Amino acid sequence: MRYLFFDIECSEGKSMCSFGYVLTDEKFRILEKDDILMNPEAIFHTGAWGKKNREAYPGIEMAYPKEVFLKSPTFPALYEKIKALIEYKDQTVIGFSHKNDTVFLDNACKRYNLPSIDYDFVDVQTIHKDYNNLINPFSTEKLVEELNLDVNKYVPHKSDDDAEVSMLVTKNFCEKLGLSLNKLIAQYPNCMGVHKAYNTVYLYKTRAESLICAINRNSTSGSNLMRGSNFNKYKHFLEDFIADSSVEKSLLGKHVAVSKNYFDNHFREMLLIVEKVRDRGGVMESHVGRADIFAGNPSKEEERAIESAVRRGKNVLILTEDDLFKMLSIDKI
Repeated sequence: MRYLFFDIECSEGKSMCSFGYVLTDEKFRILEKDDILMNPEAIFHTGAWGKKNREAYPGIEMAYPKEVFLKSPTFPALYEKIKALIEYKDQTVIGFSHKNDTVFLDNACKRYNLPSIDYDFVDVQTIHKDYNNLINPFSTEKLVEELNLDVNKYVPHKSDDDAEVSMLVTKNFCEKLGLSLNKLIAQYPNCMGVHKAYNTVYLYKTRAESLICAINRNSTSGSNLMRGSNFNKYKHFLEDFIADSSVEKSLLGKHVAVSKNYFDNHFREMLLIVEKVRDRGGVMESHVGRADIFAGNPSKEEERAIESAVRRGKNVLILTEDDLFKMLSIDKI
């Protein structure tokens, strides 16, 4: 097993110009380190757009002159090498605020019509955030300061050096807690993520209980209404959800609906209901007239929709919310 740490730098915030990486063994001994430079094929600029903004924020200073990047190969010429590095089987990819790098990687692949580079990863920033019960995660710089690491020899925004700093942060955090990386991951599973088909998902966001725990920890209002940010989280949960293949498909093909009143007032419960229904092969149905199972106290409009479906010959099982929870083996929150 080897560990891969990588970091990406971009011109004008989106066009990749370097992919730096460090490969280590399980004791964090460096096996390989390289900075792969590329021509971003874009205006080479690292600050804010617009003259006024640029005066306020002139941008970062890259580790190499602009001319060095512009003479380098373009991303398509380096794609297979980068893909092979990231998708290597006997390996754990480790990042810090890793979703940023997956966005840069996706931008490059999409721009040149290249297939998505798919892999699982671990985000050390999330481990540190959960360990310290933080709402806002630390930056690399702040964590380096907390761990009292000497990083003076490293060049800022030199991708392979930044990757090595991420490695040192990971190594020292493991040493601080007296845990191997595998045990650290097991203790803080929210750090695990998957990048597939140009999409990045932290696995805790694909399961209701872990997502609810994160929401409860970070929420300032405690609202359970299905609106605003809660509704957005619900939509993202539907998009990111990964069904548990080990669960018996007892609701295969069945459409399940709940009353609008219940839906509007039970955000957290709806996350659990969606998970259990979809794990069992069912479909959450927003149109009451198409439901095979309806739970809740129906409004007049919902009653008419159910009656119409029954007249068309549809068998509709009507349950209370408690009965639905029992059917789905959900403990009340």
